Amino acid sequence: MTSHQPIIVVFGATGYQGGSVINRLLTTQRNEYHLRAVTRNPQSSAARKLAEKGVEVVYGDANQPESLSAAFDGAWGAFLVTNFWDPNQGLDPETDFVQGKNLVDAAVKSGTVKFVVWSSLHDIDKASGDTLSVPHYTNKYRVEEYIRAQPGLQTAFVYAGFYAQNWVNFPPFGVPTLKEDKVVLETAVRADVALPLIDIEEDFGKFVAPLFADPARFNGLDILAATEYLTVPQMVHIYERVSGTKVHLERIDVSAVPVPELQATINLFNRYGYYVGELIEPSLARYPNEAFGSFESWLRRVDFKPHQSQSA
Repeated sequence: MTSHQPIIVVFGATGYQGGSVINRLLTTQRNEYHLRAVTRNPQSSAARKLAEKGVEVVYGDANQPESLSAAFDGAWGAFLVTNFWDPNQGLDPETDFVQGKNLVDAAVKSGTVKFVVWSSLHDIDKASGDTLSVPHYTNKYRVEEYIRAQPGLQTAFVYAGFYAQNWVNFPPFGVPTLKEDKVVLETAVRADVALPLIDIEEDFGKFVAPLFADPARFNGLDILAATEYLTVPQMVHIYERVSGTKVHLERIDVSAVPVPELQATINLFNRYGYYVGELIEPSLARYPNEAFGSFESWLRRVDFKPHQSQSA
C-alpha cells in the first residue's frame, strides 16, 4: 500500500495501550499520518470501529513472525507493545521478550521504519540485585536494550503506570468486592505504598502521540506514563466519596494472591516501588499543556461498581 502521509503502525490497536494511542493520534494529528492498526482479529467489532474511523486495519500476530512483514510495509513509525497475559502463551515468562524481538526484527527488516515507540518497564533483576524476578517487567526492558542496539533507529520508551482499569481486570491487586451485605477490599499492597496511576484508555495516548510529532526531542528517552500517586487507602477514600459506599479495607498476605506473577508484582510494589524509585514529575513536565485525567475521573467516567465475590 502507498500513502502520501507517513505511515504509523500501532500494535495492540484494539487493546488499552494501542487503542489509546490511535484515538489520540486521530484526535490531534488525523491529517498528518496514515494510521495502520495491527490486530489478530481484523473482523472484531473493535477492529471494524477503527476501520470506520478511517484507520487501515491489518492482520498481525507478534507470536508469528511471518505475519508481521505486511504490517510494517512502507511504514515510517511504529508503536510496539507486548502482552504477558496473552492467553495463547500460557503465562510463559519469556512472552514479552519473544514477542518484542519479533516486532523489532520485523520493523528493522522493513527498511523504512525510522522511529519506534516501545512500551517498556524496568529491569527488576537489576533493580533488586537478582533477589526478585518479575518477568513481564524485566523482559520488556530486555527488548528496550535490543532496540537501543539497532543502528540508525530513533526510539522512545514509555513506561505505563498502574492502570485505573486494574480495578476491573485484576481484582487481586485489591478492589471493592461485594461480600454478603458489605463492600470489602482485600489487598496485599502495603498501605503506605503510593502507586503511579493512569487512566490508560484516556491518558496513555496523550503521552505517546507527541513523540511521533517530534522524534528528535524524545529520542532515547524513557517516559513514565502516570498522572498521580495514590495509595490503596487513598483510592478507597476517593471511591467512598464518589459512590457514597463504605468500604471495609482488609490486609492479606501476598501468598494469598493467585498467580505467581501477580505475587511477584506486588512484592515489587512493596519492596521497591512500581517505578523502582523513579518519579513521574520529570515526565509530566514534558507535557505542560496537556490536560490529564485522574483516578476519580475514571471512576466517574465508567461508573465503577464493586465485583461480586466469587465465594458469595
